[in-house]
Amino acid sequence: MTFRNSLTAAVAALAIIGSTAMLAHASSQDDTIKQRQQAMKDIGAQMKIIKGYLGGSGSAEDVAASAAKINASIKSAGGLFPESTAPGASGVTVETEALPKIWEDPEGFAKAVSVLEAESAKLEEVAATDDPAAIGAQFGAMAKNGCGGCHKVYRVKK
Repeated sequence: MTFRNSLTAAVAALAIIGSTAMLAHASSQDDTIKQRQQAMKDIGAQMKIIKGYLGGSGSAEDVAASAAKINASIKSAGGLFPESTAPGASGVTVETEALPKIWEDPEGFAKAVSVLEAESAKLEEVAATDDPAAIGAQFGAMAKNGCGGCHKVYRVKK
């Protein structure tokens, strides 16, 4: 094999490796977006359980379990927004309701996530009391100040 043929083969191999790495990166980005979308759906499902309890169905145990799941999901959700998953980022193929403002205002977004974490931790504490009035008040506070704090500013309006 001549030097030129060896060089051509090496360049071709690098191109294949590079394109494979780019596809893997894009897949990883899309997977992260899908993971955060699923986390939000899971949080919504747990909120429906608590709302059902406040409407007269379900048990205090259901509320406590749901509040714990919400809090655990929220603690990890902030890490599901790497800059590489911003709308329009190179290689992202999954549609997302996340607005570019998340990455344009990282301090504001971090503060909103922090409020949500605090509100969900309070909900978990209150859920252990089996006091429907207290649970309802904290559930409302979490939805308004926590969930709403992100959704109103950092998510596409529905």
